Order: sequence, then C-alpha cells, then structure tokens
Amino acid sequence: MTLIKVQRVNNNNGSSNYWVQYYKEELETFRNGINYATAPLTKTETLYIEGKGISQDKLRSAGFKITRLKDKADLIVIGDVLPITWRYNNSDKTTYYNATVADVLDANMDQYIAEEKLGYKYINKKEIYQYLYKYIGDKALFESISELLVSNNNDNAKIAMEYMSNANWEGNEIYLQEIFNMYYSGYMHDNPYRTSVSFKGFLDTLDFSYKHLHLRDSDAYRDLCVTEEHHEWVHAKYDKLFKKELKQLLTKYKLKLNSLKVSIDYIKEEKDDEDDE
Repeated sequence: MTLIKVQRVNNNNGSSNYWVQYYKEELETFRNGINYATAPLTKTETLYIEGKGISQDKLRSAGFKITRLKDKADLIVIGDVLPITWRYNNSDKTTYYNATVADVLDANMDQYIAEEKLGYKYINKKEIYQYLYKYIGDKALFESISELLVSNNNDNAKIAMEYMSNANWEGNEIYLQEIFNMYYSGYMHDNPYRTSVSFKGFLDTLDFSYKHLHLRDSDAYRDLCVTEEHHEWVHAKYDKLFKKELKQLLTKYKLKLNSLKVSIDYIKEEKDDEDDE
C-alpha cells in the first residue's frame, strides 16, 4: 500500500487559523497503511527507539537489543501517529486539530511517506509493553499495592508503582482502575517515580483517564466486572455502606425491618429510548 499524504480541508470560518481540518476517515486510512509488525515478537529483535516514553533498560532486560541506527533495526518503536484527542462535527466527520498539533501531524506523515521505500517495520510503544510484564495483575497484587501505598512511605509507594507498571492487568482492569481511583491524587501524584521514563511510559498505555477517574458508587464498576470475583469484590466493598444507609433510612421513616433478601445485580439494564422519541 502506498502512503499518500492527507490534505487539509479548507477552514470555512475564515476568521482564525487556530483550527485546521482533515477528514477522519482519510487519516485512519493513512495510519492503517503504515507497515506495523503483526506477528508476536520473540523478544530477540533489535529495536530503534524513536522519541521518549519507554525504558531502554526494561527492553534490554526483556531480551531486546537496542540500536541507534534505523537501518540496523528489526523494528522501530514509535508513538501514536495520530493524536489521541480529536473533535469532529456530526455532518461530515471532519476532524479538527489545533494548528500546533496539525504541524506535528504533517511532519509525521512526511516522515512515514519518506521512509516507506526503505521498508522499515514499526511497532507502537503501547503494543510492546505486553512483552515487558513481570507480574500478573490480579486481586492479590492489587491488595499488595494498596497496602504499600497507604503506608505513607515514599519508598513503599515507589515499589507499588513499579509493581503496577510491570504487571499485565488484562482481564482485571477493575483493580487497576481502583488503584487510580483511590490512590492517584494522594499517594502517587507527588511521588518522584511518577515522572520516571518507565512509569510515564506505562501511563501512556492506559486507555482510561487516570487523572480524572471517579468511581463513586457500585454501579460505576458495573462495566468493569467481567468475572464472578469482580462482582463479589464490588459487593464486599459496598456491603457495609449499604447496611449503614439502610439503617439510617429505616430510622428516618420510623420503620422496622422484618425481613430482607438481596442478591448481586449482575446485569446492566439498557436505557429506554423513550426520551429520544
């Protein structure tokens, strides 16, 4: 597939060049045309690291070799070709970038077009992190990390953050999100390890807004529950609160509870579309 640079769409407002426009579909086509590695890695490949955000020491420890010459590399480790955040209107799906990001995007496209004839193969740095994991991210690791973070010891917090960034949380993202939900602001944000190359690279791989994560009630965890264990964990987390609030409610309305039988609600109810009609 030949890469063709995506052209900017004319800005119709005529009053400012702060926003420039591209068609989203064309940008996605360009990105999909880049020669990404598709087969699993053996961890013996020679890598060229483009930019920052991933620890070369971790890569070497995993078995990879590092080169400073692109033409000597089996794979070139790159970041996202397209910015993660974009805005588009609903009529023509035009993507809007501010002028600064648009200049970076133009430069990226020029680079990959120029390199296409050289036959380079690429891998996104988010995809390579799975080859660096040392631990299984599960309930037990979550509990250990929690204990380390609430100890109010910077060294313990650093160890906890190292566990986090070196663990594979696939299938157990509920525990990873809970760590950020409970401990990011008060325990991790001010720890010097947060700005390390290793931890910043880990943060770049997250597909949720870890800085603004607010899981306020049990229903907020519903989509994160993918196993029986997850449902049971959420139930246990809120069981005491439920009983406390129920007692307060009974007292408020001068009621006596004669019997109560409850069970975990596993299924998320779909909203009616009546309001949209």
